Parts: sequence; C-alpha cells; structure tokens
Amino acid sequence: MENSTFKNYVFSPNGETKKIADYFSSELNLDVIDLTEEDIREQITEERGDLCILFLPVYSQNIPRLVRNMLSKFQFRFYIFNITYGGFSYGNVLQKLKKLLPFGSVIGYSITPVKHAYINQKIKIELAQYNPLIERIKKHDFAPIVLPRRLSIYPIMLEQCLTDYNYRLKLDADKCTHCGLCIEHCPTNQIKEGIILPKSCLKCSKCVQICPTGAILGKTSLPVRLYFQKKQKTSVIIR
Repeated sequence: MENSTFKNYVFSPNGETKKIADYFSSELNLDVIDLTEEDIREQITEERGDLCILFLPVYSQNIPRLVRNMLSKFQFRFYIFNITYGGFSYGNVLQKLKKLLPFGSVIGYSITPVKHAYINQKIKIELAQYNPLIERIKKHDFAPIVLPRRLSIYPIMLEQCLTDYNYRLKLDADKCTHCGLCIEHCPTNQIKEGIILPKSCLKCSKCVQICPTGAILGKTSLPVRLYFQKKQKTSVIIR
C-alpha cells in the first residue's frame, strides 16, 4: 500500500494508555494525536486515511463519552483498537467501537490491564509484547478479524447514573489552596473556577491524583469496593 496514511490517536487522562501509544509511535515513526488535549479535540473535523490506530481507556465498561461523540468524524479503511482497563472488566467495548465505526475493517486489537483510576496499585506494562501487532502494521498485513462479543453490565443509557453513584468527588475547602492545577489538567474541562466539581464529569480521578494538598477526595460506593475484591487481571490480549 504505497503512500499510505497511518494515524495514531490516544485519549489518556491518567497517562497509562499513552505509554502504549507512545511505544507504537516510536516503533512506527508516527506522531501521537493526543485527544486528551482540548485544543487538539477542537481541531478534529473530518479524519480520513488508510489506518487508524486508536488507544482508549475503558470507563464503566464503555468508551469515554468525550471520544465517543467524536468518532463519527473518523473515516478510515482499517482500524486497530488498543483498549486499556482497570483489570476487572472491559465489557463489550470492542463491539461498541465497531458499531461507531461501521465503514472500516478492524484488523487487530489489544486489551491491556493498567492501573485503575480509583485504586492505588501498580501494573507493569511490558511494551515488547505489542511487537507482533506492530510488525503486522509494518508489513501491511491488513486482513480483517472477527471481534469477540462479551457481556456488559453498564449499558450506555445508564452509564452516567452508575458512574455518579459509584465514584463521588468531594472538595475539602480547608485544604484547597486554589492553585488551579485541577482546572488546568481536567481533560474534560468540567471543573470550574471556585473548584466546583460537577456530577457530569468523566470521573477519571485526574484531579484527585494531581491535587498537591489532597483537597479533592474520591469515594467509591460499597458495591464497587466489593467489586474490587475480585482478582485483578494482568494478562494482555493481542489479536
């Protein structure tokens, strides 16, 4: 495929997904188009080309709403989906992505457990394990594959309600120094002046992690705390 157009897109509020995107970028000599940045998202109008390599985290077993609303602007011949999740369940996200991108063929995917946004654990990502998929891209081996179907307990219609219930943000005004870091780094620009934390945010916990004084707290619901007692998956799936 001469004069091919390959593009590398990532959405990564906490940086875990971007680690994988950066590795693909270095191995394939491609720029990373970081959809986490508001100014980059605003420049997206109509994206076309031969191959779209997409890197996305899973939230509540769904594609992040911010990215989901943009995918109608993508028109590529081929797609590779690289999904990261907290090691418990990624739901039926592969099929949901294909439904949003119906006109191209999926030629590969990876599913990677990474550090969960709500709990403090470490999962080391062995980047060399993606080399077979990268080699297929280099060889232009673009044979379509069949995506698996899986059960998802978080339907899109209830996603926001379940997310709001399962993870709540709270501000400790006595600890807040109004440094503005949470406003500056919020990937969805939901935090307003005065440190107002709306219920409609993505709940990526970026503000909790970046706050230097611990003024922003994230509290999980009892069902989620019980859910986290399950054994966390660590193996990567690559097809």
